[in-house]
Amino acid sequence: MKISFFNYPILFALIFFSKISFCHHGFAWSDQATFAGTKNLASQYNYNSSGSSIKVTYQSTGRYLVQFDDLGDNFSFHGGHVQVTAYGSNKSYCKVADWNRFRKINVTVACFNSLGESLDSQFTISVRNPESNDPSYAYTYADEPNETEYTTESKYTRTPGNQVVIKKISTGSYTATFKGLSAYLFEGAHVQVTTAGDNSHSCQIKSWYKVATDLQTNISCFTTNGSPVNTPFLIHVTAQTFHGEDSMWTAYAWGSSPTTASYIANSYYTKPAATINRSAVGVYKVNFTGVSTFGKSNVQVSTYGNDFTHCKVHYWSQAGSITSTVVNCFDQYGFFKDSLFVVRLVYK
Repeated sequence: MKISFFNYPILFALIFFSKISFCHHGFAWSDQATFAGTKNLASQYNYNSSGSSIKVTYQSTGRYLVQFDDLGDNFSFHGGHVQVTAYGSNKSYCKVADWNRFRKINVTVACFNSLGESLDSQFTISVRNPESNDPSYAYTYADEPNETEYTTESKYTRTPGNQVVIKKISTGSYTATFKGLSAYLFEGAHVQVTTAGDNSHSCQIKSWYKVATDLQTNISCFTTNGSPVNTPFLIHVTAQTFHGEDSMWTAYAWGSSPTTASYIANSYYTKPAATINRSAVGVYKVNFTGVSTFGKSNVQVSTYGNDFTHCKVHYWSQAGSITSTVVNCFDQYGFFKDSLFVVRLVYK
């Protein structure tokens, strides 16, 4: 007997939806800068809520395709969200060149040296494509860099007020206002930014704060020589430390004193308690107390402030009840540089 959709619509529907994940969250550490072809990422630093594989393909110098299998949906209800950070000891920075999703989420990652030349690099990546209304986080994709003011597209936006308004203050300087988010923030909350687009531009966070019922974030974007430039970017807000949607915890910190040898991070913008130690110019160790990451974990870092700098993850590790993340910051010439930064650790 010939089987067709019209004879067995329910059966085909079950097959169609059987591999769809409703948590829609994943992260990965691409632990090799240079390799041939495609490889599976299967360590404790990689997570796909669908239970399927994560693959990375080396395309060319500094360019990679990351695939989270079965993490997308079968329709275009959600565009999803991506954050990327360079990893390792070299002077690299990475960004999202492009992404798309249909059943799987595909992200093209581009990495560069301080001069904006393509460079092979390790990196960390975090993706979301949610189905629930969990208020513990929010995000948006600012994809119209030359517009004076606009509301971001809903499929790439998640916030309790259902709108994020972007305003261009001047070349490369933007505000992004998350409507209705303020009431859901755990004290000062936390913000990360990743630059988007197929170029070598980079963006960083200037500040964020509550405005009535909203959260306003301020972003600056630069060319490789530090000149302001209009460019797309992605913003992720951690509103609370526990994400019930996928049973994940988040620790985060604001590195607010770049030349101080050792200090306790500002508790309003840091959860749980953390100390930050500066071992050399532009080298910082963030120690989160009471954080166990023996399960899955991922780290994202963004530069903070008005001074053009690149900050990245050198590594993270655990010793007893303390999980440490080492952050390296450097200038446009590739020299270590003291800088403010923000760091986010997700763990399960």
